[in-house]
Amino acid sequence: MQNHTSKSKPFTQLRALAQQDARFWVVGVIFLLIYMVDRLSKMWALSNLVDRRISVVPWVELTLVSNEKFAYLSLPAWFSIIVTVVVMVVIAGFARSEFRRGQRLAPSLIFLVLLGAWSNLLDRLRFGGVVDFISVNRWSVFNLSDVYIVVGVICLLLFLPKSNTADDSDKSAPVPRVDFDTKS
Repeated sequence: MQNHTSKSKPFTQLRALAQQDARFWVVGVIFLLIYMVDRLSKMWALSNLVDRRISVVPWVELTLVSNEKFAYLSLPAWFSIIVTVVVMVVIAGFARSEFRRGQRLAPSLIFLVLLGAWSNLLDRLRFGGVVDFISVNRWSVFNLSDVYIVVGVICLLLFLPKSNTADDSDKSAPVPRVDFDTKS
């Protein structure tokens, strides 16, 4: 006769997988919404800011600028596209390795950076430059994708060292053995 806990173990594992799957979809929908806000804001800027400035507060204006430069460098368009794709592939590989290590925050932040890079890449391919429209103190003009990239990188720099040191301390801990043999 089997005890009650051995029968419920597969159901507990299935429930845990379902909860992980649900969290994955919730996070996916959140990122899709973030991406759509960026794309829609750029479409709005292209439709409403041609030869026009809108003052939001004294130090913030909305003004349309096509940014053909790549990270403040004057590089050929084809080169900046290739560099963007290569960097995105490397970053995606890093996110994948962090996810496989059990990290959740780092891959999410990396995905935020990739989302911003992807949207700016689409602008370069479609319009020949990135659609920028948020001007702060006339110092810089940027878009929401740039905000996603900067926020993602800053959060990674703040949180990633803490998560890596926690992982290093756990390496000395013994790994529990999982026995799937139900005959014994």
